[in-house]
Amino acid sequence: LALIGTADAFVAPAQQALSLTSRFGYVPEGLSAGDWAQRQAKEKAAKQANKKKYPFGAPQVLGVKEYLEQLADKQTFGRDS
Repeated sequence: LALIGTADAFVAPAQQALSLTSRFGYVPEGLSAGDWAQRQAKEKAAKQANKKKYPFGAPQVLGVKEYLEQLADKQTFGRDS
Protein backbone atom coordinates (compact mmCIF):
# COMPACT_ATOMS: atom_id res chain seq x y z
CA LEU A 1 0.00 0.00 0.00
CA ALA A 2 2.92 2.39 0.51
CA LEU A 3 3.83 2.11 -3.16
CA ILE A 4 0.41 3.30 -4.32
CA GLY A 5 0.95 6.74 -2.77
CA THR A 6 4.22 7.32 -4.64
CA ALA A 7 2.69 6.43 -8.00
CA ASP A 8 0.88 9.81 -8.03
CA ALA A 9 4.19 11.50 -8.79
CA PHE A 10 4.33 9.73 -12.16
CA VAL A 11 0.83 10.64 -13.34
CA ALA A 12 0.70 12.77 -16.52
CA PRO A 13 -0.51 16.37 -16.15
CA ALA A 14 -4.19 17.05 -16.57
CA GLN A 15 -5.41 17.14 -20.15
CA GLN A 16 -7.34 20.35 -19.48
CA ALA A 17 -4.16 22.36 -18.85
CA LEU A 18 -2.75 21.27 -22.20
CA SER A 19 -5.90 22.16 -24.10
CA LEU A 20 -6.07 25.64 -22.55
CA THR A 21 -2.53 26.39 -23.70
CA SER A 22 -3.21 25.26 -27.24
CA ARG A 23 -6.53 27.10 -27.37
CA PHE A 24 -5.34 30.48 -26.10
CA GLY A 25 -1.67 30.38 -27.06
CA TYR A 26 1.40 31.20 -25.02
CA VAL A 27 1.39 34.30 -22.83
CA PRO A 28 4.41 34.88 -20.54
CA GLU A 29 3.79 35.17 -16.85
CA GLY A 30 3.41 38.79 -15.75
CA LEU A 31 2.01 40.02 -19.08
CA SER A 32 -1.58 40.26 -20.20
CA ALA A 33 -2.61 38.80 -23.53
CA GLY A 34 -2.97 42.32 -24.98
CA ASP A 35 0.48 43.38 -23.79
CA TRP A 36 2.04 40.22 -25.22
CA ALA A 37 0.31 40.72 -28.59
CA GLN A 38 1.47 44.35 -28.67
CA ARG A 39 5.05 43.33 -27.87
CA GLN A 40 5.04 40.65 -30.58
CA ALA A 41 3.70 43.14 -33.14
CA LYS A 42 6.43 45.63 -32.18
CA GLU A 43 9.16 42.98 -32.57
CA LYS A 44 7.74 41.88 -35.93
CA ALA A 45 7.71 45.48 -37.19
CA ALA A 46 11.32 45.94 -36.02
CA LYS A 47 12.39 42.80 -37.93
CA GLN A 48 10.69 44.02 -41.10
CA ALA A 49 12.29 47.46 -40.76
CA ASN A 50 15.70 45.84 -40.30
CA LYS A 51 15.22 43.76 -43.45
CA LYS A 52 14.36 46.92 -45.39
CA LYS A 53 17.42 48.65 -43.97
CA TYR A 54 19.80 45.80 -44.77
CA PRO A 55 18.41 43.84 -47.72
CA PHE A 56 20.09 40.54 -48.54
CA GLY A 57 22.52 40.79 -51.41
CA ALA A 58 22.20 44.55 -51.69
CA PRO A 59 24.35 46.14 -54.42
CA GLN A 60 25.44 48.95 -52.09
CA VAL A 61 27.58 46.50 -50.10
CA LEU A 62 31.26 47.13 -50.74
CA GLY A 63 33.21 44.07 -51.81
CA VAL A 64 36.62 43.15 -50.40
CA LYS A 65 38.46 43.99 -53.61
CA GLU A 66 36.94 47.47 -53.84
CA TYR A 67 37.53 48.07 -50.13
CA LEU A 68 41.21 47.20 -50.40
CA GLU A 69 41.63 49.41 -53.47
CA GLN A 70 40.03 52.36 -51.66
CA LEU A 71 42.18 51.69 -48.61
CA ALA A 72 45.35 51.70 -50.71
CA ASP A 73 44.34 55.00 -52.28
CA LYS A 74 43.75 56.60 -48.86
CA GLN A 75 47.00 55.45 -47.29
CA THR A 76 49.71 58.06 -46.94
CA PHE A 77 53.21 57.47 -45.74
CA GLY A 78 55.80 59.88 -44.37
CA ARG A 79 57.45 60.30 -47.71
CA ASP A 80 54.16 61.07 -49.50
CA SER A 81 53.34 64.17 -47.47
